[in-house]
Amino acid sequence: MKNLKFYFKFIIYYLTNNIISSKDIGKSFDRISNNYDSIYLKQIINSSTPMLDEIINKLQSNTKEDLNILDLGCATGFNSNYIYSKLKTGTYILVDISKGMLNNAKSNCDFNCVFVESDMLAYLNKCSDNSMDVIICSYAISYNCPKKIIKECCRVLKNGGFFGVIDNLKGTLPELKKLYPKLLVNHQDLVNKLIVKLPYSRNEYFFEKMFVDNRFNRINLKSDSHMLNFNNKTILCDFLCTSGILSPLDSAIDLEHPRVKFTLANLLDYYNINNLTHKYIWGSFRNDK
Repeated sequence: MKNLKFYFKFIIYYLTNNIISSKDIGKSFDRISNNYDSIYLKQIINSSTPMLDEIINKLQSNTKEDLNILDLGCATGFNSNYIYSKLKTGTYILVDISKGMLNNAKSNCDFNCVFVESDMLAYLNKCSDNSMDVIICSYAISYNCPKKIIKECCRVLKNGGFFGVIDNLKGTLPELKKLYPKLLVNHQDLVNKLIVKLPYSRNEYFFEKMFVDNRFNRINLKSDSHMLNFNNKTILCDFLCTSGILSPLDSAIDLEHPRVKFTLANLLDYYNINNLTHKYIWGSFRNDK
């Protein structure tokens, strides 16, 4: 009976278009923005730097001093900060839908930056053709339609411009697969939006195809995984509730609600989950339109 009520509730949400939006996701990241670097970024930072290094290597031979570098879904500004620390040049446009993330990015990036609070696709739609030399998108492209983002990036990038992307793979965090439905069914009274699965790529072939179909040439591409390790289940539970790694789930239900957090802790204990397997893919591409 509990399951039937849950599915009926989701049908009502679907029919009334009460579905998680990009604004909802932005608000969820507002809530965790002040702890993002210390809780989330430190766990995934090593997965991000190879893609950035690949782009930096391509740019270091570029003698232009007026590079326009667009950082989509910039979060707290790590990508732009990292690139600038190596190049010491360029104009950086940091775009994020989360005001909280942008405020932290402003504190972290004290070089030549422009900060824009916007949905990624909405911002790209306003950009002029051939206006960017580089576009970076780290763990954000699937919050919009990736194919639409890539198509717009092709238009906005100059001929020969570079696009660096890293994203989760479908099947990431497999340890948690059994937890999601139990958490939602047990606390359906707290679920306030219909959850939509993010369109993560299944493997390298499907990831690359999106770019090739939009006239990008691959420079490098790699899928990988690494373990997120925690000293105990309490720390793991806190990480899941406050890091944003379960987005967009945290836009549909308050993971820090005492009842939800208590159930999550019990489920982690029941399934004996101590660590998480993070599966991801990154690619660097050149725009040869």
